[in-house]
Amino acid sequence: MFRGREALIQALDEVEVAASGDAIVEARRLIDLLQAKVAEVEVDFVRKRGYEPEGHATYGSFLRARCDMTVAESRRVARRTKKLARWPEVLDAWNDQRLTGAQVDVMTVIVPARHVERFAEEAGDYLEALAHVTTEDTRSILNNWASAADDAVQTEAAEAGQEPVDAVPHRMMSASRIIDDRLEVSGSFDKDAAH
Repeated sequence: MFRGREALIQALDEVEVAASGDAIVEARRLIDLLQAKVAEVEVDFVRKRGYEPEGHATYGSFLRARCDMTVAESRRVARRTKKLARWPEVLDAWNDQRLTGAQVDVMTVIVPARHVERFAEEAGDYLEALAHVTTEDTRSILNNWASAADDAVQTEAAEAGQEPVDAVPHRMMSASRIIDDRLEVSGSFDKDAAH
């Protein structure tokens, strides 16, 4: 079921992280590596719809029920898993530690659903550059990519003699009722909407 579980538990029992910058950085790198391994099996689990036999309609609801995640966190992981299923090169780069989980999360937020396939075709061209930049630089590069992808869709439509495609701005807002009838709201807005 989880090969190496006992060894991992024993190792964690023996781990002592010093209160130093280098120790914290190394511990966080190892956590990120474990998260990449989990993301890899999540992709397979979602492809097989493994959450359905357990009584869940979505992977997000599975995560909330079985992993005690918040609505926002379960949505983030489910969205990332769905996109990584289309981006095996990105998942490999995360597993090989050429990308960080933070960079992968930025990708899954910035690349809109309408461009998932386009990014799948072009991801390999970006991975080398992204492997050497910060998460904030990754955000900037991918914002530029998404804008160029919207322009490319317009150009392709014009060249095919079709009506221009209305570019969907990068905007999202959701609201969900959670524990104690609280309302949790999250959103992401492009520059124009944010202004």
